[in-house]
Amino acid sequence: MDDRKYAIAKAKDLKNLKKYGKRRIKSELYSKGIDAEYVEEAVSYLDEDEEDMLLPLVEKRLKGDFEKKNIDKCIRYFMYRGYGFSDIKNCIDNIKRNMESKLMYNIGLVSLGCAKNQTDAEIMLGILANDGFNITYNPSDADVIIVNTCGFIESAKQESIDAILEMAQYKNGRCRLLIATGCLAERYSGDILIELPEVDAIVGTGDYDKIAEVIREAFKGEKPVICGHNDRTPDERLPRILSTPSYTAYLKIADGCDNNCTYCAIPMIRGHFRSRKIEDIVEEAENLAKNGVKELILIAQDTSRYGKDLYGEYSLDKLLEKLVTVDGIKWIRVHYFYPEAITDSLIDTMAKYDKICNYIDMPVQHGNNEILRRMARRTTQEQMVERINKIREKKCLTAQSERL
Repeated sequence: MDDRKYAIAKAKDLKNLKKYGKRRIKSELYSKGIDAEYVEEAVSYLDEDEEDMLLPLVEKRLKGDFEKKNIDKCIRYFMYRGYGFSDIKNCIDNIKRNMESKLMYNIGLVSLGCAKNQTDAEIMLGILANDGFNITYNPSDADVIIVNTCGFIESAKQESIDAILEMAQYKNGRCRLLIATGCLAERYSGDILIELPEVDAIVGTGDYDKIAEVIREAFKGEKPVICGHNDRTPDERLPRILSTPSYTAYLKIADGCDNNCTYCAIPMIRGHFRSRKIEDIVEEAENLAKNGVKELILIAQDTSRYGKDLYGEYSLDKLLEKLVTVDGIKWIRVHYFYPEAITDSLIDTMAKYDKICNYIDMPVQHGNNEILRRMARRTTQEQMVERINKIREKKCLTAQSERL
């Protein structure tokens, strides 16, 4: 092997195996008698930001001990290994700031609107708790207050604005950051920035999994706005803290909507209809059951359309067939059935299993065909009556639903 190739290979070994910095690598190569030209070329191939590589090494070395004696020892250790003083010091400062934010900051959250928004809020709480933040249910004790807004109808928008202004009063006390998330934040992020200067950060409906990152950015003096990704689906296995009674939980099976009714802004706020995979939903249901949940409430903007985008056909019946086998689950309730997508197979499946509650939550909206047409609904009065009669034949309705 010639000197050039040897220098490149040796530099990579020293970086990857010994975790040396560039200065120490140069020194080692020079000690082998390698020409300066080859040494410089070899080091130039190590293009990774040295501070990025150094950060986890320093964090591991410090072990959370920020006493001056330990910091000095850490600096000497890494300078000996070829890292620059400023890089080491920056890493220590970043680690210290992150640890302080996790250990000291209390997070309060107010969630408005529908159950789908509520599950997003529960995931945000889970992420923050996992990241080391403290969760408080008293806004006067919160360093950060998140308002998870609704933006569907006029009264919901006003309620969200009122909640933001109410929570902003706590900035006269302990609260240092006020963050708007959810549907109003997605739909009116620009207006919120201008009209509600009390808000320190904005997170849209497709980015709630970035909430911890947003909080850290806001504490640095930034005013992060992360919106416009409403078709994005965050990681399926994110942690979650339930806000429902311990025996019941909402289970989101899809997000977004493709119905595009003329009066509705949901597709603009929540994006296109996106079903979750059956196996992922079942896995979440199993985890909920292990934590004591007895009742699952399936939610989506349109549950009856579940699976059409993933599997090419309506698949809620197939999902229910899997969910009834989950040990520990006693009741399964389904919300938001659209009448035109309630298939005979779905009705038969609901009638077949005792675990599936005799409950149909159907947004009829109107009984006049002309009004339904102008609303861009995909059904007629006659079709809805036919579906309801079919459901009654199979005894899938509660008495309360039948009165509707």
